[in-house]
Amino acid sequence: MRAFASYLIGLFTLVALIGTGGAWHTSSRSHLQPVALGESDAAVFAPSLPVPVAEAPDLLGGCDPPNAGSVCLPGQLRTPPPPAPPSPYDLVPVNVESSEDWRPLVSWFFAPEDIDRAIRIIRCESRGRAAAKNPRSTASGLFQHLASAWPKRSAKAGWAGSDVFDPVANVAVAAWLVYDGGGWSHWNASSSCW
Repeated sequence: MRAFASYLIGLFTLVALIGTGGAWHTSSRSHLQPVALGESDAAVFAPSLPVPVAEAPDLLGGCDPPNAGSVCLPGQLRTPPPPAPPSPYDLVPVNVESSEDWRPLVSWFFAPEDIDRAIRIIRCESRGRAAAKNPRSTASGLFQHLASAWPKRSAKAGWAGSDVFDPVANVAVAAWLVYDGGGWSHWNASSSCW
């Protein structure tokens, strides 16, 4: 917009110069005074006006011309839109070979300083298997949530009605437990492992 305003000012100045048949110069008192020009002088004193960049009617509200002085055509994008953040479901590994494969998903929910510990707990509790079920209890999923505690925990964490074997919900509820539900103490029974 500033370039367009400069263009208009330059255009009005040029029209005024042409209308008066002269140019302007600064006197010693720092104000503009008209000066008569001959026909051959007009090209020398004509201001070099910036080429306006048209505002494209696209969703981004403008464009980046490829080089200075070029005109932007409608429909050209200023910059590509940023990629949409992935869903945590996009971070679920297709083939799980170790608990490390869950790192991107764990990183979605846990603070950077807690990611390694969360991965170690997944390794100890479920060996990285989202469908893991303890044969001696109702503990299930990556973080081995107890079936009796899951409905209340998942609801408080904002995952009401989700399946304990849903790896995203399982990790999300574990993160909620760490940050809002008592910390890492929920996995004290396996603390010697992690």
